[in-house]
Amino acid sequence: MSNQLKILLATGIFPPDVGGPATYVQTLAEELPKHGFAVKVATYFNQKSQASNSKFQENPKRQIPNFKNSIYKVKREQNIFLRYFKYFIKTWKLAGWADIIYAQDAVNSGLPVWLACKLRRKKYYLKIVGDYAWEQGAQRFGVRDLLDAFQEKKYGFKVEFWRKIQRLAAKNAEKIITPSNYLKSIVKQWGIAEDKIQVIYNAVKKIDKLEFNKNKLKQKLNLSGDIIISVGRLVPWKGFGTLINIMPNLLKINPNFKLIIVGNGPKITNYKLQITNLNLDNKIILMGELEQGLLWKYIQSADMFVLNTGYEGLP
Repeated sequence: MSNQLKILLATGIFPPDVGGPATYVQTLAEELPKHGFAVKVATYFNQKSQASNSKFQENPKRQIPNFKNSIYKVKREQNIFLRYFKYFIKTWKLAGWADIIYAQDAVNSGLPVWLACKLRRKKYYLKIVGDYAWEQGAQRFGVRDLLDAFQEKKYGFKVEFWRKIQRLAAKNAEKIITPSNYLKSIVKQWGIAEDKIQVIYNAVKKIDKLEFNKNKLKQKLNLSGDIIISVGRLVPWKGFGTLINIMPNLLKINPNFKLIIVGNGPKITNYKLQITNLNLDNKIILMGELEQGLLWKYIQSADMFVLNTGYEGLP
């Protein structure tokens, strides 16, 4: 099609990476060609977890013909400045092909896209699903405040550096998309005009038929007891540490409780040690990452789902 619009999706994560942003970009990459768009994806990747476990590549019913040839990758396992430079070069080249450049975050993809589009004299669109400076501050630089309080304070050089970077990418975007009005209010505090921010809620994909016999599922998954489940990245604000700490009190109420935590992240070593120190190795299971279909089964087998997070863009 001579008039086919060409879209570059610039993202920090893509399957086999797990998480909302990876699923979102995968869905766009699958669905947009059905509506007459040409799509290419620029992404980072971990060499050790190459796409052998990627549902996107393993399931031929979901795969777009030849789409693997339209994914352009930059290895994560290298110096951050070199990684960003290589990503910039890749997006600069691809921006020459694209009619629309859609970056999926304000720093990992947003910064290289901003520079590439500045040199190409092209506009770009930006999706913001969180505050990168706050997340880095909470994970690495000792920030204890939650997101709302973070917007009103100043912190050390490293935190403020990332804050300036994300605001630079946001201010120069043609349009910003957020998945909730709450995140729109956060981005407005960065000095972005309200009419530049568009709220578009994330969609829910149709789920394959599920089994609803909880006891049979527990047997299949080798589970017993009254299951409490929580799912998310193992980062400080998700509240998993608190769930682990209150388990001794919960077990006084019901000795049959078991807590399953699904996810991975930088706090996993801390949580393993915390569980061992509380002598709860037989009562709390850290499952790590699960493929989505298996995750649904664990959620169905549970008696209670807990969301104890201090922040979610769209909980």
